[in-house]
Amino acid sequence: KDSSPSFLQYLESVKLLLGTELKLVNRYKFDNSLSVNIGKKKEITISNKVAQNLYVNII
Repeated sequence: KDSSPSFLQYLESVKLLLGTELKLVNRYKFDNSLSVNIGKKKEITISNKVAQNLYVNII
């Protein structure tokens, strides 16, 4: 998993912090990007590359 300063800064800028709960909204087949809800407030789209570098627990 990526732990580079630039990746961690990106995660902070979109409020994807350690322990943040995400809900998958949509997966786009053309590039495998994902729309996710962060907590109960904000929907963002993340690239496949970002998604592959996240450690996720399914609850």
